Amino acid sequence: MGKRFASIDHRDLEALVAYEWPGNVRELRNTIERAMIVCPGPRLRVPLPGAAARDVAPPQSLEQLERAHVLAVLQETGWRVSGPRGARSSSASAPQRSSTG
Repeated sequence: MGKRFASIDHRDLEALVAYEWPGNVRELRNTIERAMIVCPGPRLRVPLPGAAARDVAPPQSLEQLERAHVLAVLQETGWRVSGPRGARSSSASAPQRSSTG
């Protein structure tokens, strides 16, 4: 390919060795080639196939989710709490509970 790298991250190397490679050598070769093409720096980083799915953030507590929602609504409304375009009247705020007889 003509591109040279000074090193490869040791965690990536260990992951490459531990990965089962269901597509055999062709999948390994394609993964390395893709990493070489997209890697901008002198250190080769090799993301494994499906690694993005494993890098999902851990579950949050209810308090963390509520805080994130409140902050998102406030940012959406320009940090206005009340009034016609405030967070209280925003369609993005907490869903209204229906009253059943």
